[in-house]
Amino acid sequence: TAKLTARLLDSPQEILTVAALLPESTPEDAWNELRLYGEQPSILAVTHEPLVTALASWMLGSARTEIEFKTATLARIDIETMTAKPRGVRRWTIETARARSSDVYRAPF
Repeated sequence: TAKLTARLLDSPQEILTVAALLPESTPEDAWNELRLYGEQPSILAVTHEPLVTALASWMLGSARTEIEFKTATLARIDIETMTAKPRGVRRWTIETARARSSDVYRAPF
């Protein structure tokens, strides 16, 4: 999924695989991993359920589901500072059809 997403977004960045973004991980562990890259201007994290919904809600400071992640859903959450507990702002969510390797999609960044 990460390779397909990077290709669709024309991202030249290296793809890193980390255990903290596996679906069985916790939002706290995933966030601690993302904080390691806090000096980057942006981070694209690719994961799956159940972590993706839990992580997004936690980053937005909510105990309830804030974003429903269907297959091939992208969400942008801006974080002002990479503190121990994030306070993010949801900028947009895109629910796309299941992407194929031949699809080309440009996100509204």
